[in-house]
Amino acid sequence: MPLEREEQESQSSRYRQIAEQIKQAIHSGSLPPDSRLPSVRTLTARFIRSKRSGC
Repeated sequence: MPLEREEQESQSSRYRQIAEQIKQAIHSGSLPPDSRLPSVRTLTARFIRSKRSGC
């Protein structure tokens, strides 16, 4: 069953927010050049934690 439009937009929004966090980590230096990206599980945990704390 295809995802409802609202669900698709919500998932897309989450991906964009995670991508923005990665960009910020690169610009701030916390994700140095040639380093590996965190796992999806780690990114998800960071995103959920930061969303709950309002950061």
